[in-house]
Amino acid sequence: MTLNDFLDALHDQPAEAPLVFTTSEGPIGAGYHITELKSLDIKSIDCGGRTSDWTEVQIQLLDGAGRSHLSAGKSAKILEHSLKAIPDLAEGELSFEYAPGNNGLRRYIPTQPIWAEGHVEMRLAEDGAQCKAAAFSGTTAGCCGASARCC
Repeated sequence: MTLNDFLDALHDQPAEAPLVFTTSEGPIGAGYHITELKSLDIKSIDCGGRTSDWTEVQIQLLDGAGRSHLSAGKSAKILEHSLKAIPDLAEGELSFEYAPGNNGLRRYIPTQPIWAEGHVEMRLAEDGAQCKAAAFSGTTAGCCGASARCC
Protein backbone atom coordinates (compact mmCIF):
# COMPACT_ATOMS: atom_id res chain seq x y z
CA MET A 1 0.00 0.00 0.00
CA THR A 2 1.20 3.51 -0.82
CA LEU A 3 0.23 6.81 0.77
CA ASN A 4 -1.92 7.53 -2.31
CA ASP A 5 -3.71 4.18 -1.77
CA PHE A 6 -4.31 5.09 1.88
CA LEU A 7 -5.68 8.50 0.91
CA ASP A 8 -8.02 6.95 -1.67
CA ALA A 9 -9.32 4.56 0.99
CA LEU A 10 -9.88 7.41 3.46
CA HIS A 11 -11.78 9.40 0.83
CA ASP A 12 -14.13 6.41 0.42
CA GLN A 13 -15.13 6.70 4.11
CA PRO A 14 -17.32 9.25 5.91
CA ALA A 15 -15.08 12.27 6.67
CA GLU A 16 -16.34 12.59 10.26
CA ALA A 17 -15.77 8.91 11.12
CA PRO A 18 -13.03 8.23 13.68
CA LEU A 19 -9.89 6.59 12.28
CA VAL A 20 -8.90 3.81 14.67
CA PHE A 21 -5.59 1.99 14.26
CA THR A 22 -5.37 -1.47 15.80
CA THR A 23 -2.41 -3.72 16.54
CA SER A 24 -2.28 -7.26 17.91
CA GLU A 25 -2.46 -5.61 21.35
CA GLY A 26 -5.76 -3.88 20.52
CA PRO A 27 -6.75 -0.41 19.37
CA ILE A 28 -4.39 2.54 19.67
CA GLY A 29 -6.14 4.86 22.08
CA ALA A 30 -7.81 8.15 21.34
CA GLY A 31 -5.43 11.06 21.48
CA TYR A 32 -2.78 9.65 19.14
CA HIS A 33 -1.62 11.99 16.44
CA ILE A 34 0.29 11.79 13.21
CA THR A 35 3.59 13.26 14.28
CA GLU A 36 5.83 12.68 11.27
CA LEU A 37 5.87 11.43 7.69
CA LYS A 38 9.15 10.27 6.17
CA SER A 39 10.21 9.34 2.66
CA LEU A 40 13.21 7.00 2.80
CA ASP A 41 15.38 6.02 -0.17
CA ILE A 42 16.98 2.74 0.86
CA LYS A 43 20.01 1.08 -0.69
CA SER A 44 20.88 -2.29 0.80
CA ILE A 45 23.02 -5.36 0.45
CA ASP A 46 21.86 -8.66 1.91
CA CYS A 47 24.00 -11.39 3.45
CA GLY A 48 24.13 -13.15 0.08
CA GLY A 49 25.69 -10.09 -1.58
CA ARG A 50 22.56 -9.06 -3.53
CA THR A 51 22.01 -5.28 -3.69
CA SER A 52 18.66 -3.58 -4.01
CA ASP A 53 17.07 -0.19 -3.61
CA TRP A 54 13.55 1.01 -2.95
CA THR A 55 11.56 3.81 -1.39
CA GLU A 56 9.57 3.51 1.82
CA VAL A 57 7.18 5.97 3.37
CA GLN A 58 6.69 5.91 7.12
CA ILE A 59 3.99 7.53 9.17
CA GLN A 60 4.81 7.91 12.84
CA LEU A 61 1.95 7.87 15.32
CA LEU A 62 2.55 9.51 18.70
CA ASP A 63 0.70 7.88 21.58
CA GLY A 64 -1.34 10.36 23.55
CA ALA A 65 -4.12 10.80 26.02
CA GLY A 66 -7.18 12.31 24.44
CA ARG A 67 -10.91 12.04 24.14
CA SER A 68 -11.27 11.30 20.45
CA HIS A 69 -9.50 9.70 17.53
CA LEU A 70 -8.53 11.73 14.48
CA SER A 71 -11.31 11.63 11.93
CA ALA A 72 -10.82 10.09 8.49
CA GLY A 73 -11.29 13.56 6.97
CA LYS A 74 -8.79 15.31 9.29
CA SER A 75 -6.27 12.51 8.70
CA ALA A 76 -6.70 12.87 4.93
CA LYS A 77 -6.11 16.64 5.19
CA ILE A 78 -2.89 16.10 7.18
CA LEU A 79 -1.64 13.61 4.60
CA GLU A 80 -2.62 15.84 1.65
CA HIS A 81 -0.84 18.82 3.22
CA SER A 82 2.25 16.66 3.70
CA LEU A 83 2.12 15.51 0.06
CA LYS A 84 2.10 19.13 -1.13
CA ALA A 85 5.27 19.80 0.87
CA ILE A 86 7.00 16.50 -0.02
CA PRO A 87 5.59 14.94 -3.22
CA ASP A 88 7.95 11.94 -2.83
CA LEU A 89 5.65 10.64 -0.09
CA ALA A 90 3.09 9.54 -2.69
CA GLU A 91 4.38 6.24 -4.03
CA GLY A 92 6.72 4.41 -1.64
CA GLU A 93 5.65 1.32 0.31
CA LEU A 94 3.79 2.53 3.39
CA SER A 95 4.60 1.49 6.93
CA PHE A 96 3.75 2.91 10.35
CA GLU A 97 5.85 3.53 13.43
CA TYR A 98 4.22 3.43 16.83
CA ALA A 99 5.32 2.89 20.42
CA PRO A 100 2.79 2.22 23.19
CA GLY A 101 3.48 4.91 25.79
CA ASN A 102 6.00 6.35 23.29
CA ASN A 103 8.67 3.81 24.31
CA GLY A 104 9.94 0.87 22.27
CA LEU A 105 9.21 2.08 18.74
CA ARG A 106 7.91 -0.67 16.45
CA ARG A 107 7.35 -0.89 12.72
CA TYR A 108 3.96 -1.98 11.37
CA ILE A 109 2.61 -2.90 7.96
CA PRO A 110 -0.92 -1.59 7.26
CA THR A 111 -3.91 -3.39 5.82
CA GLN A 112 -6.69 -1.79 3.79
CA PRO A 113 -8.87 0.46 6.01
CA ILE A 114 -12.36 -0.98 6.60
CA TRP A 115 -15.63 0.33 7.96
CA ALA A 116 -16.25 -1.26 11.37
CA GLU A 117 -19.12 -0.39 13.70
CA GLY A 118 -19.14 3.39 13.31
CA HIS A 119 -15.44 3.97 12.67
CA VAL A 120 -12.76 3.41 10.06
CA GLU A 121 -10.39 0.70 11.22
CA MET A 122 -6.86 0.21 9.97
CA ARG A 123 -5.12 -2.89 11.22
CA LEU A 124 -1.37 -2.68 11.67
CA ALA A 125 0.65 -5.90 11.68
CA GLU A 126 4.13 -6.01 13.20
CA ASP A 127 6.90 -6.43 10.69
CA GLY A 128 9.57 -9.05 11.22
CA ALA A 129 13.19 -9.69 10.34
CA GLN A 130 13.98 -12.02 7.48
CA CYS A 131 16.95 -13.39 5.62
CA LYS A 132 16.40 -11.77 2.25
CA ALA A 133 19.02 -13.93 0.54
CA ALA A 134 17.18 -17.08 1.65
CA ALA A 135 13.80 -15.62 0.66
CA PHE A 136 15.16 -14.63 -2.76
CA SER A 137 16.62 -18.08 -3.40
CA GLY A 138 13.51 -19.87 -2.13
CA THR A 139 15.35 -21.84 0.53
CA THR A 140 14.33 -22.07 4.17
CA ALA A 141 17.73 -23.31 5.36
CA GLY A 142 19.16 -19.80 5.59
CA CYS A 143 21.72 -18.05 3.48
CA CYS A 144 24.81 -19.38 5.20
CA GLY A 145 24.38 -23.12 4.68
CA ALA A 146 27.26 -25.31 3.53
CA SER A 147 26.69 -24.64 -0.17
CA ALA A 148 25.66 -21.00 0.10
CA ARG A 149 27.78 -17.92 -0.48
CA CYS A 150 27.50 -15.63 2.49
CA CYS A 151 29.14 -12.57 3.99
